[in-house]
Amino acid sequence: MNTKKMKKRGKMMRGRLVAMVAVMGASGCGTSNDSDARSDDKPRYLVATNVETPEFAFGVVYLTDNIDSSETLDTSRGYELGLGAVYPIPGARGFLFASWDEPTVTRYEFDASGRLVAGEKTSAANFGWREVSVVHAVSETNIIVSGWGGVDFARLNAETMELSDLTTVEDLLSDPRYPDNSFRYPSVYRDGKIFVQALQRNADAGDASPDSIVIVLNPGDMSYGVLRDSRCSRGALSVVGDDILVGASDVFTVGHVIMGTPGFNPTCILRIPAGSAAFDPNYARPFSDWTGVGSLAAGLHPIRADLAYVRVYDRSLPPTVVEDNSSYAYSDSWRWAIFNPLSDEPARMLDGAPAQGPVERVHVEGEVWTGAYRDAAGTTTLVRLTENGLVPGITFTGDLNNILVLPEE
Repeated sequence: MNTKKMKKRGKMMRGRLVAMVAVMGASGCGTSNDSDARSDDKPRYLVATNVETPEFAFGVVYLTDNIDSSETLDTSRGYELGLGAVYPIPGARGFLFASWDEPTVTRYEFDASGRLVAGEKTSAANFGWREVSVVHAVSETNIIVSGWGGVDFARLNAETMELSDLTTVEDLLSDPRYPDNSFRYPSVYRDGKIFVQALQRNADAGDASPDSIVIVLNPGDMSYGVLRDSRCSRGALSVVGDDILVGASDVFTVGHVIMGTPGFNPTCILRIPAGSAAFDPNYARPFSDWTGVGSLAAGLHPIRADLAYVRVYDRSLPPTVVEDNSSYAYSDSWRWAIFNPLSDEPARMLDGAPAQGPVERVHVEGEVWTGAYRDAAGTTTLVRLTENGLVPGITFTGDLNNILVLPEE
């Protein structure tokens, strides 16, 4: 089976990276910088990556003190943990591992010798879930999770690893065209509420609703509201100033535009204003306001209130042969541009800055990182998005999954 095809379809159907996650021990391949290294040699970052070859798919979690270095990390140092994803635990030097083979979540921590060890495991099988995803961690004892492919939320206490307060979003059950649903990580926590993107889809037909759907959940009493807007295609949530912006997805909307799929919504930005839990009816700005009339741009990646990155599809380059809509993520025609979403000033293109591959945006200590995918070599170089352009960091085989900052105990 063509693993590249599997990967692209996985991005479309699951919205997450599929891999076997491996965990580094204390003697792992993390690098250190003399000005940054800790005296107790405790690693600062945990970098989760995913690798695919023609024979197998797996993941590696690296422990390192420096993600800015030019080092290439060694995939041979790792222990297989299974198919799944890692999520941070607020204030804890460890993480949650959510299996994709079964509906379980396991807590991993460092032992006295500095090695990662498995702790308590909990199962959501009694909820009827196929697997578990973390939506938002309010605190160590109040982590909101969901069941992939369903319309349910629940609460996880990471201290006791107990699940409770199953809540079903009945509004998402009303459309028989899209029987499969999911909630997309990351979410936004504001004014005591969790804002999270919902995706309605039909897995068998390979189709998804183009609407922007946001669930507003109160993690205290598990009450919720549903926001739906058809002015712009769905996309990830971003915080810009005091507002929440929803920028149309680059891969799905641009692919549908190029392929001429009917009934797809425009590539534009919606706003949920500060202090509000509703879309602004007077705000729906197309990306072309900044990138130029006739341009094809989408995907919002803010690095501060007055500066954001956007991906622009360069139609002047030779067309890329693709297998399906999500294949456009890997096109060589993507370029980065920088613009101010709070102004009308035109975007500035970044010369020689290709942006192909899945853009997994990660916030690390106030900075925004993503991965520059290299299809031929099968490697990824972390890049930091700055006002002056892309700044490269470490390189590893595969794709970026997540970066966790490990707090000192």
